[in-house]
Amino acid sequence: MITINTKPNLAFEAYTFILRKLNNSERYAHTTHAEFKANIDAIYDESTPLFDALFHEKETIRSLFTDLNDVLKINNLLPYYYFYSKHRSEQTPNQSHSIREDMYKYITNLHDLASDEPCDKDASAFHIIQGLNLEIGDKWHLMNFYENSETLYPQYESIMDTVIDFITPYLTHFDSYLNDFNHEWQTIDQSTGLKNHFKDMYKITINDSENITLSPSILGCNQGVFIDSEIFIGVLLNTSVLKRNTLTFESVTRILKLLGDPTKSSILQLLHHKKMYGKELANETGLTPATISYHMQELINEQLISITTQDSSNRIYYQLNNEMLLGALDFAQSMFH
Repeated sequence: MITINTKPNLAFEAYTFILRKLNNSERYAHTTHAEFKANIDAIYDESTPLFDALFHEKETIRSLFTDLNDVLKINNLLPYYYFYSKHRSEQTPNQSHSIREDMYKYITNLHDLASDEPCDKDASAFHIIQGLNLEIGDKWHLMNFYENSETLYPQYESIMDTVIDFITPYLTHFDSYLNDFNHEWQTIDQSTGLKNHFKDMYKITINDSENITLSPSILGCNQGVFIDSEIFIGVLLNTSVLKRNTLTFESVTRILKLLGDPTKSSILQLLHHKKMYGKELANETGLTPATISYHMQELINEQLISITTQDSSNRIYYQLNNEMLLGALDFAQSMFH
């Protein structure tokens, strides 16, 4: 079942905002309406003094949003633990978890996503992390966060709460976009159905047994993010925009650039024959799962890859979207006729 939230997940909004601000990432697509751009820019511009106070000479805390985020891209870009821990406990207050328990569960999930064998639940976190197919530096970051999570997490949580308080008043400027988002998705639900829509539009198969929450995103206005049992869709990614921009000169140029990358081209060739999960691709290419995840996200963003899950496991399988690939090549060829 897919449940539609009418309001953004504030923790996700804050996390997205912090990452984009610290990493100078793109705020919106270049074709975005001027008024929307101005309202987004105001949040970024007016947050500079706050960020100076929060992160000045605090590299360890800053790394929770930069260095460590690279490690946790293994699990579909964003860690389920970070911003769900507190906000899920608010929804289910009778469930008590320590930070270390949640973090240990996350580490075992990293193992299970990349391994044919389930994780030994009695194994130490150090032993599990050592067995992950990660760079040494990535293992160190992950182990450092686990060992110091009781100290680091309250600092992280304080930053998140501060940023949530800061961005919340600004988000009221986007109510019309939220209304449009909710109207469109309710209409889709009543017509084609949400599961069919995700399969047709995003090439993502959602199993009947899964309980999924769909939330609009303002600060992630130009992206779709799929994590665990959560889906976040940018308020600017309405169906008409996606259909209109499925193949444009700009999108085809981006696809051709991806095809020019030897690693991404090799991945696409492997997926041409069968769908595969992360560890299989890592074994075939000699890359780490973290590196595979990085490449896959770029391919997914251009709809060259579709993803599916299986009821029997947590594995995410990747499959070539041959129609999109051939369409891009035909589009490129037509430009020179």
